[in-house]
Amino acid sequence: MRKKNPFGKSNFDAPHAIYEGHGPWGHQIIHVIKTYQHPDNERKNPYAKWLIGAKTDMTYGSFDYGDTYVKEALVGNMKLVSAVDGWTDYYSTHELPSQIDDDDLLNELFGSNG
Repeated sequence: MRKKNPFGKSNFDAPHAIYEGHGPWGHQIIHVIKTYQHPDNERKNPYAKWLIGAKTDMTYGSFDYGDTYVKEALVGNMKLVSAVDGWTDYYSTHELPSQIDDDDLLNELFGSNG
């Protein structure tokens, strides 16, 4: 039987989780609006995506919304600030699915500098 995704419904005014910290674009606040797969399946899928809202030094005080790969959503030193019931049953601040570091992300997005 297929598992129901506990975070599959989206509500921009009430995100499932909020992370804050420092990443490749300076200070970041990430709102996780929706996940597209059950968390158990995300761990097996390097292309798993979330719908997020991101506010960084580059967005001039407003949120940009869109889909992103889970491995790219929380790069940097991100800490869980708040979450709905059940979020921490699947996600912790130290163990995120397929997380990559800042340098790997920047190289993936913009190519190597060397």
